[in-house]
Amino acid sequence: MKTTLSKYITNFEVIWSDSKRLLKVLNRLLDLLLKIHLAPEREQKYKAYVAKKKNETEQKKQLYINEEEATTIQSPISFMNKSRNGKRNLVNNERKRRRKYVKKPKGDPINKQKLVNKVIRCTERIETYTKFLTTEFQKFRKEQEVKGARKEKEDKFSCPNIRNQRRNATRCEFKDIERYKRKKPMNDSDKERKIAACNERIRYFRNKIVAPTESPVLNSISENDSDIEDSVEDLSRDVSRKQLKSLKGIIKEVLLNSEKKTISAIVLHSNS
Repeated sequence: MKTTLSKYITNFEVIWSDSKRLLKVLNRLLDLLLKIHLAPEREQKYKAYVAKKKNETEQKKQLYINEEEATTIQSPISFMNKSRNGKRNLVNNERKRRRKYVKKPKGDPINKQKLVNKVIRCTERIETYTKFLTTEFQKFRKEQEVKGARKEKEDKFSCPNIRNQRRNATRCEFKDIERYKRKKPMNDSDKERKIAACNERIRYFRNKIVAPTESPVLNSISENDSDIEDSVEDLSRDVSRKQLKSLKGIIKEVLLNSEKKTISAIVLHSNS
């Protein structure tokens, strides 16, 4: 018992003799306390998100296990999940195997039955893989068609690139108006008609520039702030991540005013 206790004490002293371990524990402790007390809503949302993702992965695993059990019970052929390149090579590999079994000599009656069974098995696999890949490809095509139809229904001017194109088009129209005004040999009627057409196009572009998806919360955020996430979080009661980080640095400076002396004192105190 004494030897075990002395070994345990020695190992504990060796572990906590390094200052990096103490600083790591201190950082984690400060992060935890600051998040719980100064940003409880964000921490609660993060925990709910992690629990939700964990539950989803567990459900997917259980569903996959149930499907695999059902396929193994119902049919002798079970399709394994493969990558994209693996799916491409499934049928080709099975055809190569079947050709190899067909070309083998069949003089021996014992091996003949084995080869026939292998050829039948390869044929069954080829049919199963072909059927599965065909259904998967049809499903993918349907999803792509639905996505394409949905994109066509959406407003074309909600895209920021198209908004920039509209703004550039308005600038070009203003330049055309100035050019028509400076042009001397042009008739007044033609000049007025072209300027009116330019103004009409400008009104059309300006009406289409504003995207319907813009929210009042994002409009209230200042344009100079590059970090949108921190700006949105400022609207809630939680302290932003930048403020938490700076506050953690201040607390560490207060706790560890002279780092080496304080850490060595903590180490000596823990060893004693």
